[in-house]
Amino acid sequence: MLLSLVGFAASAQTPQAVLISGRILDVGDSMGLPYVNMWGKQSKIGGTSNVDGSFAIYVLPGDTMRITSIGFVTKDWKVPLDIALNPKITLVMYREVYDIDEVTIMPRDIRNDIMNVPPPGGPPVSPHFPHTPRFGVSPGGGITFGFDSKAKHMREQQEHIAQWDYEEAMREYIAFRYNPTFIQQFVPLPDEQMESFMHFCNLPADFIVSSNDYDLAKAIKDCYGAFVSK
Repeated sequence: MLLSLVGFAASAQTPQAVLISGRILDVGDSMGLPYVNMWGKQSKIGGTSNVDGSFAIYVLPGDTMRITSIGFVTKDWKVPLDIALNPKITLVMYREVYDIDEVTIMPRDIRNDIMNVPPPGGPPVSPHFPHTPRFGVSPGGGITFGFDSKAKHMREQQEHIAQWDYEEAMREYIAFRYNPTFIQQFVPLPDEQMESFMHFCNLPADFIVSSNDYDLAKAIKDCYGAFVSK
């Protein structure tokens, strides 16, 4: 079954637009690549490959198609001017390779350990009191124990700073997971529509933090379907 096409401009109906079809393959094993996004920089027409890597999409001769997929090098394919003579094509993509130094992987829940800041409701911040605790005798004869007001103020201030640091760290983590670069790996969305899409989608912060990449990508795709049909 051919993929569903989403047009961003009326140019899909113009005579010079050419319907092409084919497959997108992993150059390493020649297997079809599913859910590869492709869109024309000039035409603003986009689509996504099927589970077997097959696709069908309108293109403009001479246009440049941006092709992206997670884990693969982004590809810019120049549409031949005579594409109408040979509309059946095969495209290949290369896996992205990262050169990194030796690393040690330790199990850790990043949501509860971002920047080593305790989350709300976690263990209280241990205050450091510069003054010696005061002891006294109550009218009933019992021993009383307390700290002066300055020490109490310091503890409240430290707890407030810890809360602020946690919220700031969470905002940075959400921006790291949910941003235009990440979104464009799943939906063929032009840069000029990205801000309105993110405002329309408005995924809950808790979901962005707790979801895995698959669930987050699925939510983006579902939201995109509602966005283009509104």
